[in-house]
Amino acid sequence: MDTSKATLKLLGVMSQEYETCCQRGDKENADGLYHSILNIIKNELREFASEPHFIIYLMNEAECGHDIRSVPARYLLNYYHQEGLLKWSPKN
Repeated sequence: MDTSKATLKLLGVMSQEYETCCQRGDKENADGLYHSILNIIKNELREFASEPHFIIYLMNEAECGHDIRSVPARYLLNYYHQEGLLKWSPKN
């Protein structure tokens, strides 16, 4: 298995575990998993920060009221803000 396939498999497992943590209310481990995923894909994330449609999508998801969708969107918006890629500051 080459590195990219191994990375994709790891990301798949991590995202499934993230979802499981969210479903059982384990926010601490969900947070850790999410930030680990962000660190793995940070280069790709930077490319999307300049896409207005993607940012608007994240803003809408952050306000949707469903934790499984809104929490990751808020984390990602906060990540972009902390990295200086967004001037807009998301609501907490």
